[in-house]
Amino acid sequence: MPSSGVPLRNALMEREVLLAEVLLHDGSKLPKAKAIFLDYDGTLTPIVNDPERALLSEESRRILRHLSSVFPVGVVSGRSCDKLRAFLQIEEMVLAGSHGLDIRMPPPNERALLHPVGEKARAALQRVQTVLNVELGDIPGYLTEDNLLCVTAHYRMVAPEARARVHEAVERVLQTEPSLFRKEGKMVHELRPAVDWDKGKAVAWLLSAFIESCNLEVGVLVPLYLGDDVADEDAFRFAEGAGGVRLSLSCGTHACLASALAPLLAPRTHVTTATTQYQARWQVGIKVSDVPVTADDTSASWQLTQAQVAPFLASLLESAGAEAPR
Repeated sequence: MPSSGVPLRNALMEREVLLAEVLLHDGSKLPKAKAIFLDYDGTLTPIVNDPERALLSEESRRILRHLSSVFPVGVVSGRSCDKLRAFLQIEEMVLAGSHGLDIRMPPPNERALLHPVGEKARAALQRVQTVLNVELGDIPGYLTEDNLLCVTAHYRMVAPEARARVHEAVERVLQTEPSLFRKEGKMVHELRPAVDWDKGKAVAWLLSAFIESCNLEVGVLVPLYLGDDVADEDAFRFAEGAGGVRLSLSCGTHACLASALAPLLAPRTHVTTATTQYQARWQVGIKVSDVPVTADDTSASWQLTQAQVAPFLASLLESAGAEAPR
């Protein structure tokens, strides 16, 4: 991690340095493969006023499709998986929607894996959405978005003098739904199930799945995570947050998510099952921001602007000896 107050290094401008650190971590001579995890809004696409207009460029889609044929790739977002699939239009992409509470594995082992809290939380979230729409539906620019296991209250387009109404309504509705909690984002309130699960744990689980499905040695696969918002800090911190815990995937990528997640829901619990295990110690976080970022602002170690994301991903293809698609 860079020293406090020092701007993060740019992952595109210093790509060779970054790759050297990833491929020869801790002085090891063991080459390490890369798994790439990406947020959607603000990372793969610019932040836009209308969330339905967060459209992926054709260039980025071509790069992502090619990237997923070379590396394990997952998109981890607060959006629902159905919305991510519609935006991406890439069937072979692993998706973790609703901040990782809803995971979709692509063909040939296509499967929808929903967190066990899903059914109960869904009812509470639908009640919250109804209340917010009734209380705030008359405010110009306000939008309540249904993301399956997350309700997003957008106020980017709300006049500054009306935003207090949004904040107060969210506070009130949460008092009636103790099974939910709020997380702040960029001009949004995200209402989510109050469970010990986030983007960081989703990335750790997917990493274990990638290792097992690719039949790799433990420690060979290094995750690169690109994200721009507050929720992405959970993924940047996932190695530290695991506290050295060995995260176990006991049934492989075909497991029921309820049983696969069970050992992860109790924080700082050591898992001793003799199964494929991955200790989350190698991690590269890349903060996507159009303004300079320091270590005081984020747990990430590197930075990109949003416009640099696609060129950076294309450069990873070049590093693997694969030309970026034209």
